[in-house]
Amino acid sequence: MTAIDPSKKTATIESGGSVRWQSLVLATGTRARKLPLPGSDLQGVHYLRTASDVDALRPEITAGKRIAIIGGGYIGLEVAAVAREAELEVHVIEHMPRLLSRVVSPLLSDFYASVHEQAGVSIW
Repeated sequence: MTAIDPSKKTATIESGGSVRWQSLVLATGTRARKLPLPGSDLQGVHYLRTASDVDALRPEITAGKRIAIIGGGYIGLEVAAVAREAELEVHVIEHMPRLLSRVVSPLLSDFYASVHEQAGVSIW
């Protein structure tokens, strides 16, 4: 989508055509944000957004390994929980002041942080 005209209820798409709508939902976050860091494309670095991304990660989830998860949102915390159940050492790295900060209240964020920390997850 390249433009939205609320008065006409149309959205212009990349091909130049337009689509009419009655209700419009802008749902961001359809792609994982790639890290702009050296080494972010090395083997063992995974980006999770689809079921096939999860399938590619499965062989790495073995007891005794360490995993660093960048992002304390729903997907990151779910991977953390699964990894702890599989007896990995888990570190969640979140750049916002708290987990799930864009989607839950501070009280709920603290609850989830506590649950994960009690399970042995290190949150940075």
